[in-house]
Amino acid sequence: MHARPRHPPSPTGLATTALAMGVVCLVLATTTLVQAQPIDGDVETGPGPAAGGEGVEAGPLTAAEVDARIDTARDLYILGDYDGIVVELLPVVQSPLEDVELAARVDLYRLFGLACVLRPQPDTDQAYEAFVALLKLDPRFQFLDGITPPEAIALLERVRTEHPELTPKDPNGGPDGSFGVIYIEREVVQNRFWMVFLPPLGQIQNGDELMGFLLLAVESLALTTNIGSFTIVESLRDANGFFSLANKAAAESFQTAQLVAIGVLVAAVGFGIGHAWYNYTDERVRIRKLDQPPPEFGLRTLVPRWDVSAIQAPPRQPACGECASEDVSGMLLRAMWPF
Repeated sequence: MHARPRHPPSPTGLATTALAMGVVCLVLATTTLVQAQPIDGDVETGPGPAAGGEGVEAGPLTAAEVDARIDTARDLYILGDYDGIVVELLPVVQSPLEDVELAARVDLYRLFGLACVLRPQPDTDQAYEAFVALLKLDPRFQFLDGITPPEAIALLERVRTEHPELTPKDPNGGPDGSFGVIYIEREVVQNRFWMVFLPPLGQIQNGDELMGFLLLAVESLALTTNIGSFTIVESLRDANGFFSLANKAAAESFQTAQLVAIGVLVAAVGFGIGHAWYNYTDERVRIRKLDQPPPEFGLRTLVPRWDVSAIQAPPRQPACGECASEDVSGMLLRAMWPF
C-alpha cells in the first residue's frame, strides 16, 4: 500500500477557518448579552418604592396625562379589564394630584377602588385606601344600588363605619358636610281684566313696566300739549269770541297742534289697550330668593299660647248677714309667651 502524501494546510484555508470561528463566537456573545438584559414589559414592575424600593421613581403626571389615564380606565371598566385599570391608574394614585380637578380625583379613586375589588385577585387593602380618599373628597358619595357590585357597596359602608369623621353632617348639605337653607318666596298675583282698558296700568299689571312707562310718557305729553294748545287758542280770542287778523295765524297753528296731540293720545291709548289685551293672563307668578326667613315663620313666637290648666277659685264677696264666703269655681287664663 502506498500512503498518500500529506500536504500542509494552505494559508487561505486557515484564514477561512479562523474567520468562521470568530463569527460563531460573536453570535454567542451577542445572544448572551441580550438574554442578560431585561426587556421592558417582560418584567413585572411594582409601584416604585412599594416594589422593594429599587424602582426608578417617575416624575409627577400632568393634569392632561391624568385625564387621559382616567378616560382609558373608563373604557377598560366597560370592557371588564380590571387588572388593566389598576395598571393604568396606579401611577396616578401614587402621584401628587394638586392640579387635578375635584371631579376627576373623585372619579379616579372610584374607578381604582372598584377595579381593586373586582379584579380576579381582589386587593381589599388598596380598595379600602381608595375609598377613604374618595370620602375625604366627597363625604356624600354613594354607589348606585343594583348597578354597582354589592361587595364594593359593602366596602364603602365599612369605610364609613370605621371612619365616622368622613360621614357628612347632613346628606343634603355641601361636600364639607355643611347645611344650608334657601328661602324662596312664590307670590301669585291675580290680574284684573278691566285694567286692560286703562293703559299704561294694563302693561304694568302684565309685568311689562318699560312699555307702560313709555305709554305713560307719550300720553302725558300728548294730553299736556292738547290742553296747553286749547288754553292758548282761547286766550287769543277777543271780547266777542273772535280772532283778530294778527292772532288768526297763531290760533290756527295752536289749533293744529291741539288736534295732532289729541290724535296721538287716542292712538297711544288704542295701542295700549290692544297690547295689554294681547299679553293678558289671569294670574302672574313672582318667584324671588329671600335673604332671611319670611316674617310668617316668626308668627308662632308672637301669638300667645293659652294655658287653661290653672284653675283658681277666687273668694266670693260675703253678702249681708253672712260671716263666711263660699268657694266659687272659676277659670284663670294665663297667656304663656314662648321665648
